[in-house]
Amino acid sequence: MILRDTVDSEVVFRVDADSDEDGDQAVLAEGASGAGATVWAGFPDGVSSSTHASATTVTLTVDEKAAPEAGEAGDADVDYAPPSSLSFTIPAPASPLPATPTAVDRGLRSSSSGTLAGLSVIDDTVVEGPETLALGGTSSLGSEYGVSGSLTITDDDADIDLEWSRSSVVEQAGTQEVTVTASFKGSTSVLASATDVAVTVAGAGGAVLASSCTSLTDDACTSLTGNAATISIPAEDTSASQSFMVTVRDDSTVDSGEKLTVSGTASVGGSDVTVTSADLPIIDASKRVDLSLLDSVGGVLSGVVEGRGAETVTVRAYAGAIVTANTTVRVNVGAAGGTATLGVCSGSGQSRSCTGDYEREAAALDLTIASGQRSATRTVTITALPDAVVEGAETVRFSGSVTSASGFVVVPTDLEITDRVELVLSQSSVAEGAANAGAASVTARFAGAAGSTGATSSTLTSATDVTLSFGAGENAEAADFTAPGTAITLSIPA
Repeated sequence: MILRDTVDSEVVFRVDADSDEDGDQAVLAEGASGAGATVWAGFPDGVSSSTHASATTVTLTVDEKAAPEAGEAGDADVDYAPPSSLSFTIPAPASPLPATPTAVDRGLRSSSSGTLAGLSVIDDTVVEGPETLALGGTSSLGSEYGVSGSLTITDDDADIDLEWSRSSVVEQAGTQEVTVTASFKGSTSVLASATDVAVTVAGAGGAVLASSCTSLTDDACTSLTGNAATISIPAEDTSASQSFMVTVRDDSTVDSGEKLTVSGTASVGGSDVTVTSADLPIIDASKRVDLSLLDSVGGVLSGVVEGRGAETVTVRAYAGAIVTANTTVRVNVGAAGGTATLGVCSGSGQSRSCTGDYEREAAALDLTIASGQRSATRTVTITALPDAVVEGAETVRFSGSVTSASGFVVVPTDLEITDRVELVLSQSSVAEGAANAGAASVTARFAGAAGSTGATSSTLTSATDVTLSFGAGENAEAADFTAPGTAITLSIPA
């Protein structure tokens, strides 16, 4: 970089902050020291020896008020510590002038050099983009010959990381939604405008990514046009996301190492920043284990109901292919991702009280799929705790990992906890032949905590419809009564 005075270009500064690269790099990164930056002061090509018959003294200083934070008001001295003053004595140019400047003079007619001793750039966590460090000074030529220039401070906090929302995508899972998030490395941002990050998804590790999902014959495809998108990080924000769909073709080949890679480019303040790419492994169907929940007769269990006491849940781990060695799956009961809260109970009998939504027999289960098999099961007891609040369906997440081998992915499942509706009759019996048996009324209400007369509050935002059905009970037959001729539906208000 050439720093000239603002009047007649009588004095020229050249700065090189990186001696390992050819040319002059007048750039310092956050956290860097100016001790390694060399400054040359001299006269440019074209100066005459008669103008400067004697040596010229130049003092270089840093103008601490001349480099405000990008995007905000304030002094620049929060970005750097000023250097010691640096003086140069430029010898009078030879007469006559040499035909060409010498390399040792950095292309100057006459020069003197020194380092920016004492200058250090503060390594903060603010995204502010590249900043200009103003340089000034005086010379013995007189005040009419001003000295000015600049040095660029690069911002490492403006570098960007890309991250996938999933740890992997799996064959046999069909079309799956994924999210890519672009985040500045800095914790806060003062940028006055949005930053666009151009991202591209590509196949890697042998995976071939198709240009579209029409008649998919390659390994995978995305819903993005051209497998590319722009993620725009708003002004004064540090991250933004883009969601899209990924389809992985379930082929007959046992693959390993296949993945999707998202990479990107971006610039802040007119300067390119580093965008770190991220990988999304593609798990072969043979390395997939699905968790499911079964009831006491082997049917699919979707949920349990508050207030029914302890219920036995069968957890099944089902592999995508027959395993060739004993494979242990560690299942976590109540893992992150569920909306239900693990209960805490105290006391016993009538004085027992609980907070939370459920109790569990165990926090973790080990299921071992035997060599030559595809599945294994274990049971666990779950108790959905009754409470006084109607909150709608909540979930207990069952997640897992294979602890005996690498490369597997375990697909989680959820157990739903629902509020219990109880029916209350206005009378407990009716006599045979009673002419007005239909006068009995029925009330549908959400059950509350144990021993209560129903829930006391509700977070539901819509009504709940309860349809009544009639059938023969104990010691009764259908011929003993006549059911209503039309369906009866009770609506519990929100």
